[in-house]
Amino acid sequence: MALIAGLLALGGGGYWYFFAREGASSTPTGENGSFTGSLADALKVGAAMKCTWSFEGDSSVFYIKSQKMSADITPKTGPKTEMILRDNCTYIWQEGEKQGIKSCSTPQEGEDYDFSEVASASGGTAEALGAQYSCQPTVITDAQFSLPSEVEFLDLNQYLQQFGQ
Repeated sequence: MALIAGLLALGGGGYWYFFAREGASSTPTGENGSFTGSLADALKVGAAMKCTWSFEGDSSVFYIKSQKMSADITPKTGPKTEMILRDNCTYIWQEGEKQGIKSCSTPQEGEDYDFSEVASASGGTAEALGAQYSCQPTVITDAQFSLPSEVEFLDLNQYLQQFGQ
């Protein structure tokens, strides 16, 4: 249960912090489209990007392409957490574990799904610490967003409905 609560917190707030915040600039600083900024900046560029961040032993790598994102979050201590956002769903699991969490959202009727409004907390802490992501345009295949076959995902939406939440 603690794993579920932790992953829910990880998957719930930071993505909003990265992607749905207003006022983020989207101006690349490098001639090749590279820049240093927030993940919101990388998403607004609209190109496939690889963004990295590290601070006091913690590090993360994010791959962004169209309406998809994958992340490897490596804390100084503890297991690596992996996350994929695709098809209106967030999938989160820890390296070496056989179970992860899936949480999906549905666009409002008559609206298109807006990736920038999906909630996920993988880096809220990073930006709270003043993190600046180093982002580079890159070629990313769809395999980067494939779910691991050995991980079974608990559907958090169904789990919460089952318990009346």
